[in-house]
Amino acid sequence: AHRHKQGSLVIGEAWNYPSRWTENMDGILSMFLGRLILDYTRGDFTSRQFADGLKEMIADCGIEPVLRSWVVLGNHDTERLATALPKPADRRFAQALQFVLPGAPLLYYGDELGMVGEGDPLQRAPMRWDLVNDKNEDLAWMRKLAKLRRSVRAIQIGDCRVMSSEKALAFLRTTEALSAGAVKDVEVRVAPAALGVCNIAEPATGLELKFSLRATTAMALLGDDTEAPASYSDARARDSRLVAL
Repeated sequence: AHRHKQGSLVIGEAWNYPSRWTENMDGILSMFLGRLILDYTRGDFTSRQFADGLKEMIADCGIEPVLRSWVVLGNHDTERLATALPKPADRRFAQALQFVLPGAPLLYYGDELGMVGEGDPLQRAPMRWDLVNDKNEDLAWMRKLAKLRRSVRAIQIGDCRVMSSEKALAFLRTTEALSAGAVKDVEVRVAPAALGVCNIAEPATGLELKFSLRATTAMALLGDDTEAPASYSDARARDSRLVAL
């Protein structure tokens, strides 16, 4: 394809682990990442398992092929997204990951409207044009995600640094070197029960670092190995860059 047409892009549909395919094509229709997102949203994986799977995939494939691949949550061969994830909150969470993780989000027609369907011919049913209106909450959410992606360059083409944690999923998309002053806001969502023991706002010792979601998130942003015990020292707790974040 490249010989016959300069600048062409070769994308292949791959349902299994993508590394062997990204070696031979520019990118893939990444059903693997889509399934990973769906299973994580359903609760089949912990945050750590999802993060480890994502890190391994990026390491095996390379960030550039992953960026050139399409992130797919459903197509004509699968049940529709609204059928797979009937709860709107679950659907929006999965779609948010589809739009902000490395790769290009690819929507199956009608999924942006909340169309349902399981099995042929329902999952290939005609477009529900009657659902295209400003009152459709699924469509409004898609428009928000599209606007966010267009406005943040790092989401479109940035590297991805993933934090492994049982309590939360955290990752950082960057295009340039990160400084503390460049970080405006960091949002961490965590189960309320975890805040009873992991909510030390200003840790002063290495031990307190381990029990501060705020601090461990900042450590991940700075590239610390948050799984290594040696990362949690009294000196690190006093580090000016960490305190600034």
